[in-house]
Amino acid sequence: MVDASLASHGAVVAAPLPPRAVDTAATPEAGTIAYLASGERVGLLMDAAWKLGLGLFALLAVVWLLGVLPGAARLL
Repeated sequence: MVDASLASHGAVVAAPLPPRAVDTAATPEAGTIAYLASGERVGLLMDAAWKLGLGLFALLAVVWLLGVLPGAARLL
């Protein structure tokens, strides 16, 4: 590959990268395992997020019913 710049009058020659020695039979399986593992992690995060949201909503409802909210946040 040859890369020439307009600012300089020289040319820079970069050697091509050597081919990677990768076992083609193991690579797709490893990619699939990583993909499934990331899906599991996202599932755990989503589960924790909706439970946290539900808990905060329940806490807000209890505090509202007890009348502990500040005057600006009173709904009725």
